[in-house]
Amino acid sequence: MFTWKPIYSELASALPAWRSRQSELIAILHAAREQRVPVGALQDKDNKGKSFPLQVIDPFTFFASFNRKIRDEHRIKLLSLIKDKLGLAAPLPTDFEGLPLMNPQKSWFFSFQKDREPDAVDTLWDFAKAIVEQSPEAVDAKLFSRSMAIRQVGLANLTMGLFWMRPDQYLAVDKRNRALLNNHGVGVEVADWPSYLNLLQQAKKQLPGSSWSELSHRAYHEHTGEGNISGKRYWLFQANPDIFDTPRALKAGALHTWRVNKHKQHIKPGDQFVIWQSGKNSGAYA
Repeated sequence: MFTWKPIYSELASALPAWRSRQSELIAILHAAREQRVPVGALQDKDNKGKSFPLQVIDPFTFFASFNRKIRDEHRIKLLSLIKDKLGLAAPLPTDFEGLPLMNPQKSWFFSFQKDREPDAVDTLWDFAKAIVEQSPEAVDAKLFSRSMAIRQVGLANLTMGLFWMRPDQYLAVDKRNRALLNNHGVGVEVADWPSYLNLLQQAKKQLPGSSWSELSHRAYHEHTGEGNISGKRYWLFQANPDIFDTPRALKAGALHTWRVNKHKQHIKPGDQFVIWQSGKNSGAYA
């Protein structure tokens, strides 16, 4: 798991050099859209409400373009385009375990131009540069406060961005991680940068021996009910009648294995499953 970490970390380190080349970053998103990859809104709005092509982007919003609720193959395709354009060396990931995701309809870290604070995009670039080039203790607390003051920014999405870029240093304070931390007696009230760093220290004390990636993965699967390794889970395997005659195979006692493409690492001995056939005679067959 966590094969996404090398390329995410390399991209985060590379992005500060692209601050003056934001149009080229946006062009990657346009190229992805041409290949039918959903990348979110690429239209801005002026003071009169008139739409025009997006001309600015920050590192957090760029990361959010492939950390939204979209299909994994689309995320990999977009990362492939980014890798080629930025000349990244890390391999493409084979999983996205433990990654918190943005709402596809709200993945910008800044407002439309008509509502945007004058320094919003620059502040986000400053903060991103600081967190990828400095230790957490060396980051200027004012940058965190300035970023939090941006209209489209909240604690959940900003700390998601920190985790995406430096998963070994930061933990997202999103809904799932909040629940995990609360369940282990860690308060999640964050008012400023020092209190966020204190939260990280308390989390390490209460949940020792796990990386931030492992904790995020755990929080996600506890939230979805997949985190209880010893508990029984239930899976739905879908059969396509155009490919395989499932009813006849079942009657003949010839069905002994099933190929799955997702959640392989979570399916355990003792789990229960249903074989569902799609098509005209759809239903649960076993």
